[in-house]
Amino acid sequence: MLPYVTGLGPAVLRRALVEHTPFAVVQNIRKMVDVMDDTSHEIVHSKQKTNTDVPGQVGDGKDIMSILLKANVEAAEEDRLTDTEVIGQVT
Repeated sequence: MLPYVTGLGPAVLRRALVEHTPFAVVQNIRKMVDVMDDTSHEIVHSKQKTNTDVPGQVGDGKDIMSILLKANVEAAEEDRLTDTEVIGQVT
């Protein structure tokens, strides 16, 4: 059933349908997705802030986030990921 639902209209419509679905299991999944999304935003924004506060630190980190952010900064303008796409890589 899920493959059919993912193709149903824009994300805003799907989100509204999920929020109004009375089934507990659907609401639990929605809450889990919300926690993952919030955590991803916190991780990316925290790493971006840390990297801009300390010049040169983006390249010094050996973690995957530092590597992703460094590659994104060094990429050509048309190849750069948006913040939403970077956050999507975390989730």
